[in-house]
Amino acid sequence: MEGLKKYLRCYRSYFKTNLLVYAEYKADFIAINVASALILLMGVVSLEIIFAQVDMIAGWNKYQVFWMLGYFYLIRALYNTFFINTLNLGYWIRLGSLDTYITRPLGTFFQLLSTGRYNTELPLDEFLIGLGLMIAAERHIAIISGFPDVLYLMLALIFCTIIYSCLMFLLSAASFWMIKSNALHELVGSIERLIEYPLNIYNLTIKIILTTILPFGFISFYPSQYFFSFEDHKAFIIGIPFVALILIVLSRLIWKKGLQTYQSPGA
Repeated sequence: MEGLKKYLRCYRSYFKTNLLVYAEYKADFIAINVASALILLMGVVSLEIIFAQVDMIAGWNKYQVFWMLGYFYLIRALYNTFFINTLNLGYWIRLGSLDTYITRPLGTFFQLLSTGRYNTELPLDEFLIGLGLMIAAERHIAIISGFPDVLYLMLALIFCTIIYSCLMFLLSAASFWMIKSNALHELVGSIERLIEYPLNIYNLTIKIILTTILPFGFISFYPSQYFFSFEDHKAFIIGIPFVALILIVLSRLIWKKGLQTYQSPGA
């Protein structure tokens, strides 16, 4: 318990320091959020154009797709709030900055999460647009009917954020063995555009990849099925916590292995 208190105090100190850095770039913060909000809204506009031509996509109506999209934006907002600094790992490795953090008395992974100005740049655009889409869709489809649904939604947000964060971390951890892993993050960007739509519309190969090899389907599609089609995807819905646990264990193993194999650029 004392150790936890120490880390919380340190996190607050890091946050205050990062906030001072952020305060010097207010215009930059506003510009980034405005640009990001426009990109998110373009995704909404694209769906509006599609549903202006058709009533359903693979059995999903417009408001179901919007609800799932809003849910995904909310997951990404939580990741960007608490875990986005893991993207710094490749930068640390290439520049040799990781040496400094390894030798400090605090846990290296804790420093990775808390060091940098990104964890003070709250992704207000994703929070607002994500919640807005879910609330607007809920008015039409009314899928949350009581406390059990609310409880499931809260738990699913936690587990799905863990899944998304672990997947992003594993891609960043590839920097231990690759000079640059930016191409992998570009791949994630392409996959994210895929999971903005229901997996039902894709062929079997893509479904298998997004369920097993790169389980991004567990971030938004399968959790949404709890409300839309539980019996059809029961095993996958129940499996969400187990996928999160497997990815946590895998991330921990990769982190330890990466630190063991890490060689400073100056060595």
